[in-house]
Amino acid sequence: MINQSGESLANPSKREVPLILCVDDEDAVRTLLCQVLVGHSYSVIEANQGNAALTRFREHAPDLVLLDVMMPDKDGFAVCAETRALPHGQTTPILMLTGLDDVASINRAFEAGATDFITKPINWALLAHRVRYALRTASIEVSLRETMAELEDAHTSLKKSYVSAVKVFSNLIELREGAFAGHSRRVADQARKLALRLGVNSEESQQVFIAGLLHDIGKIGLPDEIINKPYKALTPSERKSFHKHPIVGETSLMALEPLHDAAKIIRAHHEQYNGKGYPDGLEKQGIPLGARVLAVVNDYESHKSGGHSKAHSSHRDAVEFIRRNRGNRYDPVVVDEFLELLGTGEIGDKEEYNTAMSNGLKEGMVIAKDMVNQDGVLLLAEGQVLTQRLIAKIQEFEMASGEDLEILVRKAR
Repeated sequence: MINQSGESLANPSKREVPLILCVDDEDAVRTLLCQVLVGHSYSVIEANQGNAALTRFREHAPDLVLLDVMMPDKDGFAVCAETRALPHGQTTPILMLTGLDDVASINRAFEAGATDFITKPINWALLAHRVRYALRTASIEVSLRETMAELEDAHTSLKKSYVSAVKVFSNLIELREGAFAGHSRRVADQARKLALRLGVNSEESQQVFIAGLLHDIGKIGLPDEIINKPYKALTPSERKSFHKHPIVGETSLMALEPLHDAAKIIRAHHEQYNGKGYPDGLEKQGIPLGARVLAVVNDYESHKSGGHSKAHSSHRDAVEFIRRNRGNRYDPVVVDEFLELLGTGEIGDKEEYNTAMSNGLKEGMVIAKDMVNQDGVLLLAEGQVLTQRLIAKIQEFEMASGEDLEILVRKAR
């Protein structure tokens, strides 16, 4: 049965209404799944066993699969793994429905290729939210792949303009970062300044800047519960998945020759000077200089934003963490230069800023921190000088979106 749209074989990118495949051998559960999803305006197709699910997937190429684990003919782990080998199967979100909540079963689900899992009994009130977030993440990934393909086709012009395109990628990443939006931009700006102070040339500093913008690109495909947790709150199995993101990030950029150096920095930005980092356990000078720079700046910003632990650290506490790990997690030369850079007031929280509503903005004011909307999309970057035209655009956006923006500004230097 196909509900809502009446589609059979279709191109998912052309659908206006997402098509969801519900797979469960229990008729009552499957019926409830379909009713809930149709009630939220999704199109639905069904399968009551594993082999039937694979057939339905080949025929209809759904936008998302809800897949039961325990089925008589073929369990959900096997169906998930086989789906990933099908055309369109590598990128389709697969949410596994399971009453198994032990770590081994969860790890097995992710190893089979599951995007996320939902435990039984199902919380019906939250089901549609989990589906929406998974579809939204998949849409971001599709946009990113399409943009990367376009850049590859335009390789010649990319050499002159790829930095602007990279900022588009960064915007997609920050859409996924949610509450941590603006983090990548701050890291990129500070890392470039620090790299220049360490004596790298302009081309190398540009690669550090790009690596800073895109250092979390490998997190796009991670489940929401991993993305939204501080690192210290992750379970061992979640950390195992999280630790793969530098490799995923490098792989996603290696097709573009101008980004090769940035990709290598991204792979190594969680390595530690003492050799206890990941993914490769590099140490000391074996870690690219750009990655040693990024490690310091990224951790400084993560501590301040709450990305490392549940509590936000003050500027002073974040600095103390960096200082305390000098020569341990971080290259001592990089730390010393970073602390000097903080002392100049070029970065950090030395400068006073004020909160203003749009009707209080004046020409010449400077955006003090990245301005994002409620979905985490970057609207104006830190350092942007306001003009009358920009102020009018901000006010127009508020009227159109219904949002009341609180904007952090400072006086022009």
